[in-house]
Amino acid sequence: MNHILVIGATGRVGRQVAAQLPGHLKVRALVRNPESAHLPPHLEVVRGDLAGLQWTFLRPGMFSANARDWWAGAIRAGSPVRWPYLSAPTAPIDERDIAAIAVRALCAADDDTTHAGRDYVLTGPESLTQREQIEIIGRAIGRPIRVEELTSDQARRELTTIFPAPAVDMLLDAWAAALGQPALVTSTFAELTGARPRTFHQWATDNATYFL
Repeated sequence: MNHILVIGATGRVGRQVAAQLPGHLKVRALVRNPESAHLPPHLEVVRGDLAGLQWTFLRPGMFSANARDWWAGAIRAGSPVRWPYLSAPTAPIDERDIAAIAVRALCAADDDTTHAGRDYVLTGPESLTQREQIEIIGRAIGRPIRVEELTSDQARRELTTIFPAPAVDMLLDAWAAALGQPALVTSTFAELTGARPRTFHQWATDNATYFL
């Protein structure tokens, strides 16, 4: 059976949506004041107010795990990694570190507003070019990795076979703009946890089996 939650079910449009939904559906209406909602009796009315909710935004930069998705196939096959903008720097962050900040925010006590309404920009601890990241993976697996740099046009042709074109364009534009300057590195993780975020070398060592 389909389950539908209508938010704002006492609003001008929300009330009409709730009333017009077919009766065989299981519909729950979220309202601030159930006593004065006056909604059809077949609806399950529950009290809720999205405006009282606390939120925390996590804005991580490049994921370390992207290296696995982008390069592992070629590395396992012993083929060269064909990639554009090898000199473009990023500050890849370990997905475990992103999760650690999320857990802290989610597990905070009800009266702890430390993370409420905060917007955290998360990065790894160092700026590394894409070429350096591939070299680090090579050290983690104990063998050098060949690389071939693609032009942006070559990359657009090759990468659009596996990624949506808008995503490819976004990445190519970002890497082109990043050339010649270090990637942004934030201290957010250390400030929140008192620990240093995992390095890309730590990530590559812990995930070496994906590249073997």
